[in-house]
Amino acid sequence: MAGPSAWWAWVVESIAWLSLAGIIHLIAVRRILTRRRAAAPPFDADSAGGTRTRTSRFAGSSQGQAHFVEAVVAGVVVCVLVLRMLEHAQLSLSPDPADAALAHWTHFPLTAWTGPLLAPLSVDALAAAITVVATIKVVISMSWFVVVGLQPSMGVAWHRFLAFVNLYARRNTDGTKALGPAKPLKLPDGQPLTADTLDDLDAAMEAAEEEGTEVKLGVERIEDFTWKGLLDFSTCTECGRCQDLCPAWNTGKPLSPKLFTLALRDHHAAAAPYLRAASALGVEPDAVTEEMLAQRHSARSPLGRLTGMTDGLENDDDLGLAPGSAHTGDVLGALLAAKAPPPSRAWLRARRRWPAR
Repeated sequence: MAGPSAWWAWVVESIAWLSLAGIIHLIAVRRILTRRRAAAPPFDADSAGGTRTRTSRFAGSSQGQAHFVEAVVAGVVVCVLVLRMLEHAQLSLSPDPADAALAHWTHFPLTAWTGPLLAPLSVDALAAAITVVATIKVVISMSWFVVVGLQPSMGVAWHRFLAFVNLYARRNTDGTKALGPAKPLKLPDGQPLTADTLDDLDAAMEAAEEEGTEVKLGVERIEDFTWKGLLDFSTCTECGRCQDLCPAWNTGKPLSPKLFTLALRDHHAAAAPYLRAASALGVEPDAVTEEMLAQRHSARSPLGRLTGMTDGLENDDDLGLAPGSAHTGDVLGALLAAKAPPPSRAWLRARRRWPAR
């Protein structure tokens, strides 16, 4: 729509060069902070936790995914700049006066300097080069969307899409900022749990025990989080700034807010197929029976493939929840493996008593 407007050329090339400088800076920062295994997990495999040496804020982050994102950004930006350089050279050789006039530096303000370098190339060679570079740019972009679509827990990539929604939703419904003290726990009747209402809690627990139910305080399962909490997990870009500023982390404690967030994010992504499949059956995950499994539509059936159903109840290794896989579906176990909590006996007792699902 902007066409050959000079002002649009300034916008495109300025953004491209600034993006290239920015991604090079980010690559250098990550490289410096992760050199000499500085970002390796802070605990040895046989460590009991409790003490550690100071590590990089990228400790525990997915380095391979971050490198992929950096390579994609750098590749796309370089292709944009190279295309601008090739287009300038092609217009300079055009026999059409109107096209030749567009080769002025005002239309290529930050790439026209490459004109003498590309002058020896013919018009056909420049056209072929433009086709090749444009194809590479499209392949890189499409590869990005494929990888991101296959990795719902790839926060360093999904951050680019979800950050806008998260920023919009960071305020309360009345327009006030959501930042501030944590909201108090609430009793089943909606009253906040305080020192004055502890007796009401005891009464509620006794009533729940008689009914065969239980009183929930806070979050017990991953599905107990609000949609905003799940959005926060998925938006995390694994930069580690919260970890770098955490007083517990900086005083040698094993608690890391980043590792805590990543463990919950991965658990949610891994458990979602199971929760979705159980919801389709209209029961809780624990209430699924063999008869229900036999009657459901399999994800590998024609109907399952047609509807795009991801049936986590199949216990497929690819879903990451099968025994012996990278994630067992136990968020407490994942946090323990990430060394977020110390493996104390009290923690292990709590893990056996309240298994996360």
